[in-house]
Amino acid sequence: TATALKMASKAFGLLRSYISRGPSEAQLAARESLPRLQTIPYSHYCELARWALERAGVGHHESTHLPALGFRVADLRGNAHLSETGSFPGDATHTGKDAIRRRRTAVPCLVFPDGRVLRDSRDILDAALPGRLEPALWASLDTELAPAARLVAYHHLLREYGSFSGLVERCGHPVERLVYWALGERLIVPRMRATMGIDEERCEAATRVVRAAFSAYSERLESRPAGSVAAGEQLAKEDLAWASLAGILVVPPTYGGRRWFDEERGHSALMPRAEELPRGLRALCEELRDTAAGRHVLRVYAAHRM
Repeated sequence: TATALKMASKAFGLLRSYISRGPSEAQLAARESLPRLQTIPYSHYCELARWALERAGVGHHESTHLPALGFRVADLRGNAHLSETGSFPGDATHTGKDAIRRRRTAVPCLVFPDGRVLRDSRDILDAALPGRLEPALWASLDTELAPAARLVAYHHLLREYGSFSGLVERCGHPVERLVYWALGERLIVPRMRATMGIDEERCEAATRVVRAAFSAYSERLESRPAGSVAAGEQLAKEDLAWASLAGILVVPPTYGGRRWFDEERGHSALMPRAEELPRGLRALCEELRDTAAGRHVLRVYAAHRM
């Protein structure tokens, strides 16, 4: 076992060297005079940042990686740009080595040609789009809905690995796909489960949080004027934030926008179709789509995301 661990560690070291080779993300941003957005493509936090930048017309290059392979963003962050907020698994108040390691690979992360780094989806949202986002609403999205949605989605997708491997095939680079083919189910997935604390009991608790969040937002929508989300140019910052962070469980076909839309499938490459989801996740998706808050997600995506 010790020998196997040593070999795995050496293999990951070689993999890191290969993926991190060449100019850094900051150097590439300066060389290309173009901001670079670090993402896990299907992440709902990354969708929020990506959509905000696209909505604001901020040109950028999206530099993607799959979970456990965020070596380039780790090199970019170092100790100087650690995330301090909720866009990563684990508690930001923890200061141990493992927590610091998680924050170093947290995404989204945006580096500008002048070297500035925005470390979190909220920072990117505020930099891209004007307008106020109610603090209490953001706190509920960032610390309740979004982490719970992530845990629920991963629990179901990782339990039926075929569903997750489909995402890997559609949005992973060839080297990453090879790594996941060799090590995904045996090594990477168990580590993901351990890092995010994913198990049946926590999934049930997170599902209750999700349902409560959708119920609360449905009530919030009742107090808004009818048709307040128009099909034209107007899109409130709140609507973009809610739709992005809730979308991972509602599965709108245009999730990820034009770049990630698969014309052949007629659907986002970043999501299985609703009917392709694992049974438990599909049932939850259908339940959430039938709420006012879920219908709002689908309406916002249909009107504004392509």
